[in-house]
Amino acid sequence: MNVDEDQLRRILREELDIQFDAKLDTKLDTKLDAKFAEFETRFDARFDAKLDAKLEPRLAQFFGQMTGYIDNRFNKFGQRIDDKIDRIQDCLDGILGRLDNDEIERAALYVQIGRHDVWIHQLAKKTGTKLSSA
Repeated sequence: MNVDEDQLRRILREELDIQFDAKLDTKLDTKLDAKFAEFETRFDARFDAKLDAKLEPRLAQFFGQMTGYIDNRFNKFGQRIDDKIDRIQDCLDGILGRLDNDEIERAALYVQIGRHDVWIHQLAKKTGTKLSSA
């Protein structure tokens, strides 16, 4: 019977050890999870604060540089458009000037042709020449 009692005690002790280990593991897991969560929260808060402190000036600098770059690009683009509009206006002014000159010359030619017509009719009348209408 000694053997049976020893075996029974050993089995009982092993069973108790297993149950104790399981409870201990569960308690340790719970406590460790809580500690890790607390550490993670504190770490995240500190990390976020430091990251914000470092990133905020850099982002402000980056956005300032980007704004300057974009403004510069738009200014260059606007200047190119202004230059093209100026060239178009200069071309139109030249065309209008030539049209004005052509109209003046055409008016002068009409006057001269009118004078010539009068002179031709006067010569024809004085010389007795009949002019055809063709």
